[in-house]
Amino acid sequence: MSDRKEGERRAVDRLLAVVEPALLGQVVASESPDFVVPARRPSLGIEVRKLLWGADAIGRPLQASEGVEDKVKEKAVRLWQERGLPPVHASVHWHPHQPPAARKADAIAVALVDAVAARLPAITVGGSPVSLTQSGLPGDALPPEVGSVLVVRFAGLTRTFWSASRAGGVGQCEPDALEVAFREKDALLPEYRQQAEEPWLALSITEAAPSSFVDVPASTLARRYASGFDRAFIVEHGKDRVHELLLERSGA
Repeated sequence: MSDRKEGERRAVDRLLAVVEPALLGQVVASESPDFVVPARRPSLGIEVRKLLWGADAIGRPLQASEGVEDKVKEKAVRLWQERGLPPVHASVHWHPHQPPAARKADAIAVALVDAVAARLPAITVGGSPVSLTQSGLPGDALPPEVGSVLVVRFAGLTRTFWSASRAGGVGQCEPDALEVAFREKDALLPEYRQQAEEPWLALSITEAAPSSFVDVPASTLARRYASGFDRAFIVEHGKDRVHELLLERSGA
């Protein structure tokens, strides 16, 4: 099961644990909708959609920027291993005002590995970190897309581990965003109803990255939404909460 599908399954499991816990062992992965419970009567289908917000410093959707950053980090890890460099813990902090471009991902990864390899700290019992900070001056060892890197080596470390952090605020889950999600998914309801008699929509807030740090105000939950889904929910992973949305039946 892909990472995306596993994330969707977690949203479905959280939803069912609150709404119909007896169904937890009966969920089957599908595609349109994402999951079905064929043994239930009427048969149930659950479509999952992430709720995201925000844009990066150059106007791209924040999720797209996060995807490029992840690609850079994964490439850096592979390069580190291919070069046979010693085990290290490296924590990368991205520059908030200069997000990486997809076309430069490989070059950024090479520059990042070169910079860290040139400043490896000594091995100590508790770890003595070395901090590399972006100066913004020409010739800086760090690529401009990287704000800083904290590098640690300690006795007994046998595996390289790279992590990355992103600064970000918290968005508001406004009714307009939900209406967009309903329009998008309602258009596919004829497909969903071929697989399940009762389709539900789960709007997932994962809080796995800044693009998914979203608060749900009371005004959003008080609104009624036009939709052909039988039921719809917001699933907040970090807060372990499930909110059922108020629906007005549309013709879908």
